[in-house]
Amino acid sequence: MEVRCLTGMEKGVHMSPSLHDFVSTRQIGKAELSLILEGVGPYPVDLNVPRQVWRPDIPEADADGNISLCSSGAVLRLDDAVIVIDPGLDDPGTATSRAIEEVFRGWLFSPGFQAGLATLGIANEAVTSVVITHAHFDHCLGVAVERDGVLLPRFPNARHLLDHADWNLHFTADGDQRPLAQSPFAEVTRAMRERLLVVMRAGLLDLITDVHEVVPGVTTIPTPGETPGHRAVRIASDGTVCWHLGDLAHYAVEFRHLDWITPARRDATAMRESRERVLPRLVAEDAIVTWSHASFPGWGRIIPENGGYRWQPFDLSII
Repeated sequence: MEVRCLTGMEKGVHMSPSLHDFVSTRQIGKAELSLILEGVGPYPVDLNVPRQVWRPDIPEADADGNISLCSSGAVLRLDDAVIVIDPGLDDPGTATSRAIEEVFRGWLFSPGFQAGLATLGIANEAVTSVVITHAHFDHCLGVAVERDGVLLPRFPNARHLLDHADWNLHFTADGDQRPLAQSPFAEVTRAMRERLLVVMRAGLLDLITDVHEVVPGVTTIPTPGETPGHRAVRIASDGTVCWHLGDLAHYAVEFRHLDWITPARRDATAMRESRERVLPRLVAEDAIVTWSHASFPGWGRIIPENGGYRWQPFDLSII
């Protein structure tokens, strides 16, 4: 896994709001996809195989078994559509942001998803759809924003798309929150739930099943494993195809070893089946590929290798 390490990762430090630092844009045919980096920092290699098994394939891991991991969202512009994919973390300086800094100690945080949209000249009101790849806090805390102590939908004119199975992970049929296990992520997961409820109560949330067309050329495709309702996003425009894989993998080594996963609460069988179904398609379509935790800027392709696959990041020095 290629890792771009950033310096100055003291707790709570935020990056300079330079466009180059945290926004990367590519043309996908007639579409324009921008990745917005929200944070980068040390993260443990947490896989369902022993350290002595994975370490030869992840030589960049430090002595404690940590690598540098990124967390990013995205925004797509195609014709009249403005589609946000995973507006992950909260704005810098909020109580929820401080809770995130406690969870991800040692991380360096960007000016945030909202600042990324501003640098691209995109107003919240212009967003037409929000695709949530799955209901984990680092992918959808940003659906709501606090104004004068009140949570409001951040994108008031957008249809928000979430797989029905992931809604059911957190809420009963009556809309009550399911019991939340104690964990380091409990506080930020509770905050995520509150924000999803804000969007639902505003009438902006669509619970979807099966393959779902967002707009012509953009589909969200079930890829369970990370969660029961996890989804990838396929973009096809003017002969070019790009996939945003969400959390189909956390580490690049998982493309080489399809049965390696982060074990806690994941479904290993479903994850492998999703990978076996999607990865050959990425190769056949010669697709541009990115995913939420790819080393920023996370553009590349999936390459067949030795009966499996390899993540090949683009050499940005020659494109």
